Amino acid sequence: MTRWARPRWVSGYVSHCSSAGPPAGVDRKFIASFTERCVWIELVRIASGARWTSTHSDALRLLVVLSGAGDVAGQRIGWMGAVQAEAGEVLSISATEELQVFLTGLPPVRVPPVDTALYDIVDGHGNVTQFEDVREIENVLGGRS
Repeated sequence: MTRWARPRWVSGYVSHCSSAGPPAGVDRKFIASFTERCVWIELVRIASGARWTSTHSDALRLLVVLSGAGDVAGQRIGWMGAVQAEAGEVLSISATEELQVFLTGLPPVRVPPVDTALYDIVDGHGNVTQFEDVREIENVLGGRS
């Protein structure tokens, strides 16, 4: 198996929804696609001064800046900055210095048409579970606090 010292970028274009190809100064590196869940992962490199526009009618897109700097909707983004683009939303990124972005495309979440009385609805803070009492944490961790 050949091992590469660094990622290889190609000018070829991998896309789920366009045959136009990337604009000048934009390279995309397809990493993976999980077709049974409609999820894909790719790297996008935007040259300094270039602009990249992302649209997808069905997918939520989550982007994390791995290096460089740029602008999204008038907001500066840089290292470890994150952007969420909803399905149908047009996302336009311009690079002020070479920008490398990690992109994950996710399918829309469709709530099943089931009576919500069958489920507990919890208003939480992301993946953070809040406990009222320290003993609850100990019960969850099995005494390993």
